[in-house]
Amino acid sequence: MTVAANVKQVLTILLAVAIFHLHINAVNAIGILCTVAGGAWYAAIEYQEQMTRSSFATNTARRLA
Repeated sequence: MTVAANVKQVLTILLAVAIFHLHINAVNAIGILCTVAGGAWYAAIEYQEQMTRSSFATNTARRLA
């Protein structure tokens, strides 16, 4: 997931609350926070893996040159 995906996730929740006049209790809030935090954590790990792959590809190309 990217930053845009996390923003979309938050906006979806906020719009659902606004449109359907939902009441968020403590359990709902904890679930929403866990969902958003999990998405951010996943995005961070995915970004780290992309940087590792990019660095590996760059180092491999330099060795072959």
